[in-house]
Amino acid sequence: PKEFLFEFKDPTATLRDPAVVGGRAGAGKRFCPAGGLAVDGRMASVRGGGAQVQPVSHMQLLLKAAAIAVVSLALFAAALAIALTLQPDLAARGLDTLCRWDCGWYRSIASNGYQVDPGPNDLQANYAFYPVFPGAARLVMQATGLTFVHAALLLNAIYSFLFAWLALANRDVLLLRSDRDAVIFLLAFLVSPWSLYNRVPYTEMSFNLAMLATFVAWRREYYVAAAA
Repeated sequence: PKEFLFEFKDPTATLRDPAVVGGRAGAGKRFCPAGGLAVDGRMASVRGGGAQVQPVSHMQLLLKAAAIAVVSLALFAAALAIALTLQPDLAARGLDTLCRWDCGWYRSIASNGYQVDPGPNDLQANYAFYPVFPGAARLVMQATGLTFVHAALLLNAIYSFLFAWLALANRDVLLLRSDRDAVIFLLAFLVSPWSLYNRVPYTEMSFNLAMLATFVAWRREYYVAAAA
């Protein structure tokens, strides 16, 4: 029998009659009023005389998320290469040139832990910063032998992949009508000029990932997880 692909539109509608394709199908499933069948907001197939739901596999979602993360990382690397070419004085420092301002505090926490007392000259201390990002960077440093900057860049690349996967896997609760909308959202988020701060050794990407996970948990009514 022929296989038809439909795209999920309405997250509130319910399917009832398993024999009818294009408006009704098995109890507990969801359908598109324009004629379609889907599970959890993703693509599904309907075969022959009965409804047979085949949601997009987790592997497909992982591969698509990886592709988006790699493309966004490649564009960042290209922009960085151009910037270093135009600024030879920065090129001498290599990737360390990305560690500016608060990055120095994160590096001090990852490398030496929190200070007991403020510095005697400026009375500043690194315990003004939360431990999640520098702590995760320290684990990567210990596991790989990388410097802080390289470990932090790798960590943010992993966070970008997880962000893309989480958005694709939960696009129904994010009110993204199709995979195309989800890809456009992710590319705009991960490739926009502001996304520079998602790449450099800052906490923005870990914060964005945590906020997206919180929103998804809340929309799926996992309120304890969202509060955590």
